[in-house]
Amino acid sequence: MNKKLLLSVRELIKNQKIKRDSYIIAFDLDETLWSFVPKHSNEDPKPFYENIKVVNELFKDDSLIIIIYTSRPIEDFNETTQLLEKFGVNYNSIQFGKMKFDVLVDDKCINPHKP
Repeated sequence: MNKKLLLSVRELIKNQKIKRDSYIIAFDLDETLWSFVPKHSNEDPKPFYENIKVVNELFKDDSLIIIIYTSRPIEDFNETTQLLEKFGVNYNSIQFGKMKFDVLVDDKCINPHKP
């Protein structure tokens, strides 16, 4: 498990200025939970199981809402959800396009490979 990532997310939640009963944690797909694969490729992405374990660990916390978000088009819904199931990713919701969140875990924010 990517313990640095897990600790970074937990620390951000702990330090939220506004205290709530629940928090939304958003995880990107490409280059966060799995490798990038160009559109129309026949290969599946390579899962980053160390990061997937973090998602699944956070999913156990009832005060956290885990949302998978992606800039992929909605037309990729079936393929994307099948890959999430195949790689064993637990989540509450999936969002295609931009969304509101409390913590962003993304290769451009909290880098899941170097938290």
